[in-house]
Amino acid sequence: MVKEEVPFDYAVEKDEFDSLMTILAEKLGAEAFVKHKGGRALGGLAPAYYDAVSAGLVPLADRLSLATPETATKLLNDAIGHQNDEFRENVGPGANAVPRLYKRIRTVRDVFSAGLPQ
Repeated sequence: MVKEEVPFDYAVEKDEFDSLMTILAEKLGAEAFVKHKGGRALGGLAPAYYDAVSAGLVPLADRLSLATPETATKLLNDAIGHQNDEFRENVGPGANAVPRLYKRIRTVRDVFSAGLPQ
């Protein structure tokens, strides 16, 4: 989008963003974008977690809307929790590197894709 190689329709993107944020608020609440350890949310907003969760769940928003908050929270813990080595290796110092960003997004998308209702 920055290089204008991918079209960006503000109205469409805004609607999609608003819809996703509504679903995340309903299913995950304040735990959506914070670190998780031992099944518990810790601390405040973590930008690397925000990027991974929001971008990773855009294509799964419809399926996420069908999940219970308990299922969504379990999947979130599985995806970004301290026990997920793949996610943990791609946060912290250097987390803004594009390959690490893509890996975080993919990790969230894969965990949720495998666990969400069809």
